[in-house]
Amino acid sequence: TLLSHDCVPRKWHTEGRYGSRTHRVNAKIGLPLLKCPQTLHWMVSVLSGNENATGKNAGNSLYIASTKHKDEDSKESLLELLRTPGVELIYKKPILSNRIPVVEPFDSTIHPERKPENFESKMLDFLRKIDVRVEECEVSKKRKWNLQDSVATTPCSFTFCELFAGIGGFGVALEALGGKCVFASEIYEPSRRIYRDNLDTSALPDGGSIAGDIWSVDSKDIPHHDILVGGFPCQPFSTLGNQPGLKDDKKYSGRINGIDDSVLRDSKKGGGRGQLFSQIVRVLKDCQPSAFLLENVPGLIVTDNGNSLQTILLSLEEVGYKVTHEVCSSRGLTSQSRKRLYIVGIRQAAKKNESSKFCSNCSPTSFQFPFMPDLGLRAIDVLHTEKELNDFSAASVPFDLVQNISENEGELTPVSVFQLSDAQMMQLRFRSKKWKPAKLAWHDKSIDTIDSHYGVTVGKGNSQLVPCPAPHHPRRFTPRECARIMGFSDSFVLGTSRTKRSRNEWREKGNRSAFESYIKEQYQMLGNAVCPAVIAVIVGAIIAQCPSIVNSIDCVDCIDWVDRGLWAGIEIALDSLAPAKLHVVLRRLIRFYQEQKESEIKAVAPQCK
Repeated sequence: TLLSHDCVPRKWHTEGRYGSRTHRVNAKIGLPLLKCPQTLHWMVSVLSGNENATGKNAGNSLYIASTKHKDEDSKESLLELLRTPGVELIYKKPILSNRIPVVEPFDSTIHPERKPENFESKMLDFLRKIDVRVEECEVSKKRKWNLQDSVATTPCSFTFCELFAGIGGFGVALEALGGKCVFASEIYEPSRRIYRDNLDTSALPDGGSIAGDIWSVDSKDIPHHDILVGGFPCQPFSTLGNQPGLKDDKKYSGRINGIDDSVLRDSKKGGGRGQLFSQIVRVLKDCQPSAFLLENVPGLIVTDNGNSLQTILLSLEEVGYKVTHEVCSSRGLTSQSRKRLYIVGIRQAAKKNESSKFCSNCSPTSFQFPFMPDLGLRAIDVLHTEKELNDFSAASVPFDLVQNISENEGELTPVSVFQLSDAQMMQLRFRSKKWKPAKLAWHDKSIDTIDSHYGVTVGKGNSQLVPCPAPHHPRRFTPRECARIMGFSDSFVLGTSRTKRSRNEWREKGNRSAFESYIKEQYQMLGNAVCPAVIAVIVGAIIAQCPSIVNSIDCVDCIDWVDRGLWAGIEIALDSLAPAKLHVVLRRLIRFYQEQKESEIKAVAPQCK
């Protein structure tokens, strides 16, 4: 009866994560009830016989603004329970559950053996400087501090070419390091629009034009560049599919919305997704950049018993590159546990024939994947605050897409439009074998990998959800939350680049369907993106191995590129947090590294004696 009236929380509610603890009250057993209009206020008013009465303490912590109307039969069942001898309502402060497990800390540091000397001291100084800048922005009531403050003063020091660019995850990282994009290719028009809205396209050919189908691009039209980057389509190698590998002959990646059918029909070469890596090899062979960085799913390692990866590595080596690969997780620099395969190539001629005037910071040795710290970021650091959940612009949802829904479904908030329906929740609970409340994005947990299929089959348990206060169902991440999870800052524009014509076309689709189409498009693009913070750290280490890039940079003091990439990656990671949480995270990290520094001092002291 209490469950049917939403009087007690379930395990998928924020109040019921560890179950409801029973209380001993004057030789009786008490069960905590929810303090919301659906419980105390309604129950007190029913018992008092006055539907308009207000309970003594019923309004102390109301989270929910709406009330659920009960019919007479429903009301009678609750009255019958409450009038049972021995049952009474009392006001008592609840006690927390004693079943809260102790979570063992997990260190997500990558290559701790390569940690720079005095890293803790440098990290403390770095965090304190950012903390001061954040406080200055808060005092002056200016916009939130963000990475653009630093990028704007970073001089151009190298050029890069971005293939399969998506929304520009590589570009965000490389621009933060001082790179300038001279060529970009992306077939999906919505991704191209977001790329143009956020990245510098002034140096691209044809007045800043982003190329479409890479099969149709002549290598002669690609300007000289120092580094080639790209995340070639991962669907042929993903464990979420059948892993056809290099034999995948599909002509498009993901959904075809936004890809002109004529582009698919008129492709000169006619190759499918599985052969797209060959276009990277073609550009590397013809343009001979100093280095490259490619990204794909770890499933590539096991596709076709490893033969697909070996074929790709051999092809890259045959065009003159020393190739290294490694699987790295973004867990240390984002709130997401996202493992990806990174493939790095350094041109051999760059080491053998070109000048190798290096300082000690940039000696050309075989490439090693660099150290990446664990910032301990969790879901609470990127999820919306209650204030943001009342603003569609904060969730990166154009309000015109929900106006028509409001006319049919009543007043809407970002919470309500992203919450599961009753039908989806029933399917999740009784038909899905994958889903468990423990898989929700609880505030103290790392978030699961966001992929391009996020939000498509919610009822089957394939998408991680955010717990909500009772009696609400869990909700999906908003596009802005997905962007933060991937490592993009709030200054990265989402959802406002759609043209007027296409918006009108989407309105004609219908109320809810137009909104869902738009949201799934955002999920797809973000799920296909790369994590800029991780890219920045790796690219810094790559540049340190490239004499042609290092020697071409006109600077008085040689730049320690490994160090520059590390700090750029950390700054990008901090910039991607929810603005309201940044100050809290900075103070948490400052305390942590202060303790680390003190423990090292104590460890060294006995040795000195």
